Amino acid sequence: ELLRVQAYALAAQEDLDPRVFLQWNRQTRMVRMGLTRSGDVWVLGDIPVQAVDAKQVDRLLGLTLEGVLAVRGYAKALAEPPEEGGAGWLTAR
Repeated sequence: ELLRVQAYALAAQEDLDPRVFLQWNRQTRMVRMGLTRSGDVWVLGDIPVQAVDAKQVDRLLGLTLEGVLAVRGYAKALAEPPEEGGAGWLTAR
């Protein structure tokens, strides 16, 4: 059995590259990004019920929120030009 967490992150947008989320999924801990058929982005996480304690639930919820913020930051970076001289992993190319 698993304790599951799901958080809606972002509505479908044509400029989002699903491959970015696949790459993120290779790097995340306990959570992953998923897309619905319509293209909405969700952050999903789960832990075994045997591992459930206050610390692990807090960690799972924190990582889920971190994932939602990363997805929204990525979408914002695509919508806004980068600041002069600014570059980073969220910078749209």
